[in-house]
Amino acid sequence: MCEQRVYLMNEGEEKLIMEAVDRMQVVAGGVRVMNLFGEEKTVDAKFHSWANNKMVLQARMDNAMVSGSD
Repeated sequence: MCEQRVYLMNEGEEKLIMEAVDRMQVVAGGVRVMNLFGEEKTVDAKFHSWANNKMVLQARMDNAMVSGSD
C-alpha cells in the first residue's frame, strides 16, 4: 500500500498537513484527507499534483482553512 504525504500550497509555499494518508475525498468544503491512524482533515483546497508519494493541494483562497482531528 502506498501512503501519501499531503501538502497545502498557499501563496507559493507548501506546508505539510498530514502524513500516511490513505484516503482522499472531494467534499463540499474542499478536500477531506484521512490517514492510517484515524486522523481526518478537511481543507479548503483543490487537487494540484501527485507524484512520488507526495500529493499537493492548492488553496482556494489565501490562508485556506484546515479543520479536523489530529
